[in-house]
Amino acid sequence: MRINYRNDSGRSMIEMLGVLAIIGVLSVGGIAGYSKAMRKYRENKAIDQISQILTSVRTFYTNQGSFKGLDNASALKYEIVSQDMVEDDDVGEGTETGKVTLRNSFGGKVDLSTNDANNRFILKYGGIDKLSCITIASSDWGQTASSGLVEIKLGSGGKENSMNFTASFNWKNKTLPITLQDAQKACASDENAISFEYDWLSY
Repeated sequence: MRINYRNDSGRSMIEMLGVLAIIGVLSVGGIAGYSKAMRKYRENKAIDQISQILTSVRTFYTNQGSFKGLDNASALKYEIVSQDMVEDDDVGEGTETGKVTLRNSFGGKVDLSTNDANNRFILKYGGIDKLSCITIASSDWGQTASSGLVEIKLGSGGKENSMNFTASFNWKNKTLPITLQDAQKACASDENAISFEYDWLSY
């Protein structure tokens, strides 16, 4: 009688390596898919936040005659921005100090201000990734000058450092609305910023 000794360890090791390889591929694909989904979620939320802020500012100040006094603190006080945009460190400081730090869906800074004459308001939105910057910048924020939109500036920064704007798009130089090609050139950083300027007299 012949005894057959089988050594299954080699085959088992190959099978285990195969299983691990499959798990690795699925994990990488899952992480990539999750990252893409999260970026899209932040992008959509950012567009909603910007739209809501622009609409709320214009609605609230319609009968005021100017945008005098508009800043982050007053925007929070008058519910122009939502409470979930307030940085945790600012909780409890009140809204009269003018030191309210607002954060967007990307974790970047949001700043509301006016020009010296108080007839224009400016919304700065920072810390945006490249692809989302392109999408947001080339979205419809006003197809004509009568919409109130005066200028959109693109640049970098806005997470912890200041926002630095290097590209300007306006009706005067006929660069509004921003094309995808122009947005792609201007949104060149890993951390981008967008500034929207609207005029009181245009609506």
